[in-house]
Amino acid sequence: MSLLRSSIVLALGCCINTATASETEDKTTTVFVEGEHSLLLAEAYRGRRRGECEGDPNTNNAWTLNLCELGPFCYDSPSQVSLWLPDNKRSGRTDRIKIRKNTEDDAVSVRWDAEENTFSWSETGLSIESGMSYVIKVRKGRTDYFNGEFVLYRIPDNYRTDAQKADWMREQGCTSQANILNPKQST
Repeated sequence: MSLLRSSIVLALGCCINTATASETEDKTTTVFVEGEHSLLLAEAYRGRRRGECEGDPNTNNAWTLNLCELGPFCYDSPSQVSLWLPDNKRSGRTDRIKIRKNTEDDAVSVRWDAEENTFSWSETGLSIESGMSYVIKVRKGRTDYFNGEFVLYRIPDNYRTDAQKADWMREQGCTSQANILNPKQST
């Protein structure tokens, strides 16, 4: 990321001073006034920007569905599938997850406690159909914090080793999961 700069010319009495604001890669914004004496006016740090998905749920678990990564998701067993959404995409309170098959109007709605980093799909009581598209919403009250669509693919039983599963997953577009499952094969 390049260093962003902007200058503002201020008329203060009979003197003209220049204020300079800059934002660095670490998201620190510093504002200086230059004139007879340089003065630090403000310095702010923004750890997150609205809309960013921060964090990585898949570091150790290939079966965690990162709701920030729309697209295909591969799974070995429905009981292993869990959902993850970073704190900055959640309400900070108990949220409600609504999941429905894309072809149906009826949705399953369950609570996701704020203290829980992940949510087990099995707690929804909704069975997973391989190749089916699912719409997932996370909401607090009437406000959607997240709304996305995912196609879930079950790994066929004849793929027994992690290397075989990872190859199949890559063919379905589940590359990041395949790299977690079999890092030796990742390119």
